[in-house]
Amino acid sequence: MKLTHLQTNYENSPRGVNSTPVFSWIIESDKENCVQKSYQLQIAEWDGVKKEKYIVFNSGEIVSEESTGVLAEGFDVLPDTEYYWQVEVEDNHGEKVLAEGYFEGAIAEWKAKWIEPENGGLKIDPTNKMFSAKPSPEDFLMPVNRIFKKFTVREKPIKARAYATAHGVYELSINGKQTDDRLLAPEFTAYQKLICYQIYDITHLLQVGENEVSVLLGDGWWGGRIGVSGDGLQYGDKRGLLLQMEITYADGNKEYVLSDENFHCEDDNEIRYADLFIGTKIDHTNNFEKTDIKVVEQDYGYQMLKPQIGRGVKKLKELKAKLIVTPKGEKLLDFEQTMAGYVIARLHQPKGTKVVLTHTEILDEKGNFYENISKSGKNKQQQCIYVCNGEENEVFEPKFTFQGFRYVKVEGLDEVNPDNFTAIVISTDMDDLSNFSCSNSKLNKLYQNTRWSQYSNMISI
Repeated sequence: MKLTHLQTNYENSPRGVNSTPVFSWIIESDKENCVQKSYQLQIAEWDGVKKEKYIVFNSGEIVSEESTGVLAEGFDVLPDTEYYWQVEVEDNHGEKVLAEGYFEGAIAEWKAKWIEPENGGLKIDPTNKMFSAKPSPEDFLMPVNRIFKKFTVREKPIKARAYATAHGVYELSINGKQTDDRLLAPEFTAYQKLICYQIYDITHLLQVGENEVSVLLGDGWWGGRIGVSGDGLQYGDKRGLLLQMEITYADGNKEYVLSDENFHCEDDNEIRYADLFIGTKIDHTNNFEKTDIKVVEQDYGYQMLKPQIGRGVKKLKELKAKLIVTPKGEKLLDFEQTMAGYVIARLHQPKGTKVVLTHTEILDEKGNFYENISKSGKNKQQQCIYVCNGEENEVFEPKFTFQGFRYVKVEGLDEVNPDNFTAIVISTDMDDLSNFSCSNSKLNKLYQNTRWSQYSNMISI
């Protein structure tokens, strides 16, 4: 017998638990008719300075078959505290087994300030008509911002956490390395009521001496062109960042790096714009002069902030393409599956070459490219534009955008090698807990179509 899938609040080793948690586990056994007879749950607080665990909750033996949503009655989670929990289970054959899980409390207190780039708010569309001529995205979209600051770490820390959220979408890096593999944080909520913040373990990313924290900041659902009408600025007209880093040393002392007016900002020199539905333009030629942008503090408060609810959006799958040429002579990549995600391109072209990828789900009745999404209204171009710098092995990977597609029209290349393009399927990180197959191929296909619909329509769900 063994215990698997140990979860706290139905998540694997979550950070940001701020309520009385519930615990779950699954029993696996080679014996027939094996059921849980009893369990004993213990929770220990981890002291990183002394490197010791202290038991703070012990249920004693509970005669019960319950193993899902088990409540630790009377236990309260402390903020900014690490916990290890273990459960010992005895089955109806008298066999006992022990397993351990982990969780962490939420932030203790916000000390950081909301900050915004001073270079003006996000721009309003030139037209507010749903079906209208489509202006160039560069007429009303702005480059992604990079907000950054250097700081010093005096010695190797025993623990370091970053708490972050944004008005917009962001990507957090320490010393040039992304803090984790999530996409589109802080994801989509009703921002006027709730904004999630994320907690990152950055202990392994810090070095003794000088460090740099850097945040890419885009429009996302906050200010991007979303909804059927494609209107922008639905929640706000300025991007914003809230970042608090807490660094704990072996002597128990703690240092903070807090977002404030001392952070620096500049427009990203490559990502000229990025919108969830319009697409992106990435220019590797470095033809744009970097300008220092002052950041200003804002008092938006913290009352709407909650720890991340559920799992983040991540890359789930990679798909290869085959090349097809339409009756009109269009060069299309066919990934043979409708999905939500984006395409990574690996190119080697002369400097200044502009490669345009336009995404769609279907072809027309003659087998030609048909823009089924963009024709449904404004600001749904689903188009990624890549400008090459002439170097070998250039890699273009979009940020802060995704498309719904199976086919991608490629323009700007004399020859299209499908091996140079990879589709990345994204969705909320999910466990595949079931499978289905039978002798009827149509039923099997229906099941697979249902699964792919879930992947495509559960981004930030």
